[in-house]
Amino acid sequence: MSVLRIASLAVTALWIGGLSALVTVAAPSLFSVLGKEDPASGRALANLVIGDMFSRFQYVSWVLGGSLIGLLVLRALLGPRPRRLAIQVALVATMLATSAFVLSTSLIALTLVAGLALFWIETKD
Repeated sequence: MSVLRIASLAVTALWIGGLSALVTVAAPSLFSVLGKEDPASGRALANLVIGDMFSRFQYVSWVLGGSLIGLLVLRALLGPRPRRLAIQVALVATMLATSAFVLSTSLIALTLVAGLALFWIETKD
């Protein structure tokens, strides 16, 4: 059971970490570098690149979210049901629903908050 718990924590950390890295490191860096090179078309190019990176990460987040739900269900089937299982599944579903839409700043924030709440519940479980 502890292996499944550690695996679900790792999947959650990958999901939150990947999205955080895109938002806090990749996007500002691209806009800064490409904006300095050519202010007019550099920002448009950075916007296209970041948009493509987010759309590719969307597939990664679906795989991570599906595997996280699978791990939660497997933990419920194999051993004692995790406390707050319904809340955990609802948080993962919220994260998946927000990643299904175009990621705006508010949806990214909602995904990160839900992920951090899920991570906190997992560590306390």
